[in-house]
Amino acid sequence: MLDRPDARPAARPVAGFVLLIALAALCAGGKAILHDTMDPDCFWHLRVADQLHREGIGPIVDHISFASLKTPWTPYSWLAELAMRAIWNFGDYRAAVVVQALMQSAIIAFMAMACVELQRQPQAGGEPRYFSAALATFTGGFLTLAFLSFRPVTTAFVLLWACTWLVLRDRRMNENSRAIWLLVPITALATNIHLFAFFIPAVVLAMLLGAIYERRVSTSMQASPTPDLQRTRDEPDASRAPQNPGRRSTSEPGVGVACELSRRIRRYLILLIAVSLAYLATPMLPGTMRTVMFYGARDEMVRNGRIAEMQFFARGGFGIASAITVAGIVACVIWHHRRLRLGEIICFIAGLALLFKYARFSPVFAMAAAPALAATLPRLRDEVLGKRLITAVMALVLVAGVVRVAMKLPRPNQTLCAWLGRHGPDAPSYPCSAADYVWNSVTPANGKIINEFGWGGYLGWRLQGRFQVLMDGRTQCFSSEFWHAVYLDGEDARRKYLAKLKVDAAILPAQKSQFHDALQSFGWISVYKDKQSEVMVPAPPRRTIPYREPPLAA
Repeated sequence: MLDRPDARPAARPVAGFVLLIALAALCAGGKAILHDTMDPDCFWHLRVADQLHREGIGPIVDHISFASLKTPWTPYSWLAELAMRAIWNFGDYRAAVVVQALMQSAIIAFMAMACVELQRQPQAGGEPRYFSAALATFTGGFLTLAFLSFRPVTTAFVLLWACTWLVLRDRRMNENSRAIWLLVPITALATNIHLFAFFIPAVVLAMLLGAIYERRVSTSMQASPTPDLQRTRDEPDASRAPQNPGRRSTSEPGVGVACELSRRIRRYLILLIAVSLAYLATPMLPGTMRTVMFYGARDEMVRNGRIAEMQFFARGGFGIASAITVAGIVACVIWHHRRLRLGEIICFIAGLALLFKYARFSPVFAMAAAPALAATLPRLRDEVLGKRLITAVMALVLVAGVVRVAMKLPRPNQTLCAWLGRHGPDAPSYPCSAADYVWNSVTPANGKIINEFGWGGYLGWRLQGRFQVLMDGRTQCFSSEFWHAVYLDGEDARRKYLAKLKVDAAILPAQKSQFHDALQSFGWISVYKDKQSEVMVPAPPRRTIPYREPPLAA
């Protein structure tokens, strides 16, 4: 005798799933509090926000670095930068840490919702598989969290994941959801936050291409009828979509299916036009387009692989683990590709291509990969999530985790330098003590300091009003010749460039500094050093006795 479903036990896996996703969200948010330091880009974003507040919204001339191009550049993330400044003004770095944690938790929540929505599509089985969805969410989080911090791109991913969920929810509802039109204002918001807003129109385009293909398949099937069983398996899920009762019925079922698929094409086309126009709704549009082209073709640091997140993703220990994870996802998608519609497959292939180009696109790939993995994983037993003992243990772990994270929040009397260095001198951090030394002990003569790439954002923020830095992370603000001189053309070119500079000090890494030997060869001396950083200054000029003619002999 077949077991009849019981309504009450069926709700238990949902409770277990919610607890499991809450744990994943806690891990994501807790990472910002327990592990991360502030992103180096965060600090120059704050400086840019101050300048936008003073000068107005538009292209600005850089004042942070003395070596940057003194022509207007486009701060395309202007809205996010102003929001970051407002958050910092409200609660200092503590508010920034909390907001980062909340955004990372929100990404996990939207990710889990998107995974369930794709599972509920008829093509994928029509019902949620909670254990598979949770596993896919953890996998997507693994591919995403390393690239998130308190900077505009994290806000952009919150919006992108919200759009992913809305698109998959709409497709589960047979493209009849009114909420899908929220993509238009979300795109208009996202385009003023980060360049990645482009992916919203790109996803809608993929859905449109998939709808066109489904229409062609439906037309060919009507021309060449197939047995009912095979037709049920291969025909797009529009054949099972409920028809609008207000429409006149047709005598042939195939005609109704064709009309429904044509409606979907028109709808996606209108949506694509709307979100594309919304993507253009930024006062920084011309400069944004130039920046996209610059990053794609002319950025010397990207082309030469000098930025870690703009390299091939499968490098180092984390990269190898990511490669193994990606290989497993690809295997599941290939094996059960019939569970996905063409729109999702196009997004998956495009995301995979971007991932193989740069590691920075790993979160973009996760937007397509996590829901696809949830739909294509082998069926796992959801009953595990419904067991009372397991749910009780997860609830206790969740409570304990919340308490631990809350206890590790920045204390009211904890300074930013103490927070940045809380993991000890052997962990990566910022040259806080060296910056304090320069601020208090070096008298500005030229108002300039030498620094290396990773610390420019922090030093430009910490020493503002007293010193300008050599460079920071805004590669678009520096000439190609500059990057070749300081990093790409070797030691001789670097020595020639540094020899021309008239600066007051240098703040360098204590280990593996590319500028130390050159400055030492010029006679610079070290006046401060700790485990992380070193301060060097030009050697004081030697005192000389003026030459005098010897007296004539008597």
